[in-house]
Amino acid sequence: MRYKIETSLFGKMGKATYQAFREIDKDISSCRDKIIKEIVEEIKEKVASKKTDFIAFKIWGGEGFLGSVRIAREIREMFPRIKIFAGGPLVEIFGNRVFSHTDVFDILCQGEGEEVIAQLADFAEGKKGLSEIPSIIYKEGGMIKSTPIKFIDDLN
Repeated sequence: MRYKIETSLFGKMGKATYQAFREIDKDISSCRDKIIKEIVEEIKEKVASKKTDFIAFKIWGGEGFLGSVRIAREIREMFPRIKIFAGGPLVEIFGNRVFSHTDVFDILCQGEGEEVIAQLADFAEGKKGLSEIPSIIYKEGGMIKSTPIKFIDDLN
């Protein structure tokens, strides 16, 4: 897909302009990689020092998703037993289809994560089962399961 876009967009401009765009893209990628590395290091230090049971990501589309997946993968490599949760706009839009693109997240949260995070903490500590927690999507025995979405009762 990228090739088609580049061919149609950049094929109409001069070589110098095309090269300038490629250099900008390379700089952006380098900056993104550096920032992701810094975030991973910061999270690793906190997870190790605080004996963390879980971490959670709010995921958006595009780089917000791809970057979160990269960060989560690196955290998982160093801490294979940590639980990794995700929620946010991307889960709202795509739901369980997120699992078809990555398996790095253990649980996806639909709706308001603030309502569910304490229950996910209980799960991470072994105090609660997944089927008892509303508004989540998870894998169990190779199957994708979900619990009913619970909306906030009182917005005040």
